[in-house]
Amino acid sequence: TTGSFTLEYSTNNGASWSTISTSVSGSARFYNWTVPTVVTGDALIRVSRGLNSDTSEDVFSIIDIPSGLTVDFACPDSIRLIWNAVSGATSYEVSQLGTMYMDSIGTSTTTDFIVTGLNPTDEYWFSVRARANGIEGRRAIAIKKDPGTFFCPIPIDGGILDIEKPGIAQLTNCDSLSIIPIQIDVANEGLNPISNFDVSYRLNGGTIFTETIAGPLAPLSQLLHTFTTTIDLSAPGSYQLEAWIDITSDGNSFNDTVSVTLISGGVQTLPFFENFESFSTCATSSDCETTICDLNNGFVNLENGVDDDIDWRTDIGGTPSSGTGPSVDHNPGNSSGKYLYTEVSGSPVCASKTAMMVSPCIDLTGSSSPELKFWYHMNGTSVGSLHIDIFAGGTWTNDVISSVTGSQGSNWLESSVNLTSYVNQIIKFRIRAITGTNWSSDIAIDDITVAEAAGAPAIAFNANRTEACPNKTIILTDNSVNNPTAWSWSFVPNTVAFVNGTNANSQNPQVQFNAIGSYDVTLVASNSFGSASLTQTAYININDSDTLPVAENFESGFLPTSWSLQTSPGGLDWISNVVTGSDSSTTTAAYVDNYANNFPAEESGMLTMPIALGTSEIPFLTFDVAYSPYDATYYDGLRIDISTDCGETFSSTGYFKENLVLATVPVQTSSFFPDSASDWRRDTVDLTAYAGMDVIVSFVNINGYGNGLFIDNILIEDICELSNVCTWTGAIDNDWHKEGNWVCGVPNVSKDVIIPAGTIDCIIYSGQTGVCKTVISESGTGLIIQNDGKLELGN
Repeated sequence: TTGSFTLEYSTNNGASWSTISTSVSGSARFYNWTVPTVVTGDALIRVSRGLNSDTSEDVFSIIDIPSGLTVDFACPDSIRLIWNAVSGATSYEVSQLGTMYMDSIGTSTTTDFIVTGLNPTDEYWFSVRARANGIEGRRAIAIKKDPGTFFCPIPIDGGILDIEKPGIAQLTNCDSLSIIPIQIDVANEGLNPISNFDVSYRLNGGTIFTETIAGPLAPLSQLLHTFTTTIDLSAPGSYQLEAWIDITSDGNSFNDTVSVTLISGGVQTLPFFENFESFSTCATSSDCETTICDLNNGFVNLENGVDDDIDWRTDIGGTPSSGTGPSVDHNPGNSSGKYLYTEVSGSPVCASKTAMMVSPCIDLTGSSSPELKFWYHMNGTSVGSLHIDIFAGGTWTNDVISSVTGSQGSNWLESSVNLTSYVNQIIKFRIRAITGTNWSSDIAIDDITVAEAAGAPAIAFNANRTEACPNKTIILTDNSVNNPTAWSWSFVPNTVAFVNGTNANSQNPQVQFNAIGSYDVTLVASNSFGSASLTQTAYININDSDTLPVAENFESGFLPTSWSLQTSPGGLDWISNVVTGSDSSTTTAAYVDNYANNFPAEESGMLTMPIALGTSEIPFLTFDVAYSPYDATYYDGLRIDISTDCGETFSSTGYFKENLVLATVPVQTSSFFPDSASDWRRDTVDLTAYAGMDVIVSFVNINGYGNGLFIDNILIEDICELSNVCTWTGAIDNDWHKEGNWVCGVPNVSKDVIIPAGTIDCIIYSGQTGVCKTVISESGTGLIIQNDGKLELGN
């Protein structure tokens, strides 16, 4: 590593050399070289130090990459691409994205190229690279041609570029929707001026309203036109708004129609709070706009490819990509808390894409100092920007506060919007994210509130679980708005204990509930403006363990009392279905529809109530199962898990079946429903390892987009309670009276005794009395009764 390197390059296969640097550090293992502006196919690199040197093994090419690639015009059947010239280039190869790769579609000796045979309603990707005397450069970064036409060299071409008001967007039934103005962006994309032309609109295919624009409108110019009539969008529903131009000899008809969608939804009042905990999680696949994520509680993702590019997605835990996005939500701040985020993996397709989510309508009537608050997370090497827009009076106002751009670190941060200027109006807000230039740019939001900035707290709280066993820890989370500074929690009945350093005055206490039954939970919170309280009645339910035998046939309703579901991230659950049962009669069975739901490897759990295996010796689970795989590729699985800590953790019982092993009937490519007794099988799971414990059993469906899975007639019982036989094992010693020497316990007067061959002798010791109904001692072993010991046989 001592001594400097000298770097040189040749553009003529080594005939002559030019110096790059004579002082490259001896410890360096790379060097950033500004490539000369030359065109050659005979370039070489030489590295030398002292008398030693090495030359690159083969020649390489140097030629610049075309810059400034853009679509110059788009006609109904063709487009023109233009780019900046590359010094020394003699031609250019133009490529278009095919089904998988960039395919060459032609060459040009100039800096433009016309692509024909296109559909103006489709999306296309193009690139270009320079050539010179057999030398080929790298392709330029591909550009997208969006659907539509523009600047087409047609003599007469008038078009509607956009509906500016109310805009191509999803609206909700907020204030002023009964008098919505229609404003259109009219463009002359032809070569000649246009005058005295008609513009029209109609709503839902109804009455046509037409007005005349006198003009003239010069070529390649545009104007905004507001119709004198308005439309009424106050009733919830779906509306189609069309606008068009009527010009004689118009050469392009592809730029006339746009639409606006009204989403039904009620108006929310203050205080308003959303923490996304009731939302269904969405897929986190790296598929950009392909994933459609439906939101809840009046929130709406705009339509991909129409109003925006990608959806906000509901997630739990961390986002899939390392080094970007949160690892947990803001509140409660654990792996089960939910938030919304933008998934950018799949770059460059997902780069620089917009995701827009619209809130329900919020009534600010009577408010004095309303404020919108939310928490956001922006961490990564290429984070884009986050924007807040407000809709009021029929119009959107973008960026009501300064946008947040770039990485903001790994913590959740709070932002606020002063809504005082919207007092006594009904508004909605839009959270708009623009992704960065690569995958490391996840943006997340959580815990949105709209409330009075100066007022007593508005109380809200939740628990990480509302069903539990006695003495299990439950975390209560304060979600109150207006910044409370003091808290007081109380419970009826008051048989609780605060744990882990928390108490009744903690904001988010951890509590153990000690009694069986339901608890009312009350939170009183206060700040400098006052206090408020909220009581949730029968909010926490502490369940007693059921005793054996436990039998469930789902005929009394679904879900059974104190049972619960663990929904898959995609929203797939166990439900009930009426089919033909294992006894040929009509039955209600638990069912998962894997046939219609494609959530590969996602798990859906159906959990029993707590069950006391107590004094059981050989507990067994039996159940009926019916299943058909779809084919060799699409099939599902069933796993039986068990918890010994009231559902906090689960482990497998060892039962796991899938595909043909799980199948009870042959492969079936239509949706499977059992219609005969022969479609069912009775399966058994040995729970002896859990004897004496309180357990919860989980039936876990593993989705593979296969077919319907059915379960019925679940039974958990101690087989010793059903058996009249006690079998000797001598597992401890020879003593008749020791529990561990028997299968199913020490015999009583109603039990038949078997002493199997190969076991040690069984002894009733002096002074002891054994009882049983009968005794069978197999060859090679025996029963020994010592001295004054005795055996009494029942009748």
